[in-house]
Amino acid sequence: MPLPLSTEDLLSLPNTVLYDPVSKKGAAYDGLHKLISENASAKLIEFALKKSYQDAPWDPTKHDPQGDWTPLPSWMVGEVQHRCVLYWLKSGDESDEDLLKIPAA
Repeated sequence: MPLPLSTEDLLSLPNTVLYDPVSKKGAAYDGLHKLISENASAKLIEFALKKSYQDAPWDPTKHDPQGDWTPLPSWMVGEVQHRCVLYWLKSGDESDEDLLKIPAA
């Protein structure tokens, strides 16, 4: 991607990772909270675990299936929903160079 990044480039980068610490599976979402990878790459998961700027437990009771973070990954069923964590990769203060360090989904 050329610098400076366009709005389209920024929105297409991985923005959040939904992660199950038991199975070690993660799903990646773009800047519009749309699923871009049901099985996030190991590098992206490692990046999320070490360098995310914020995280929070996933609350399945607050998830709107028509709203953000859609669709949920197929592996996120039953008890898995109650143990997942959502990691935010971008705060909005990063430089283009920093954003390009986010691994591919």
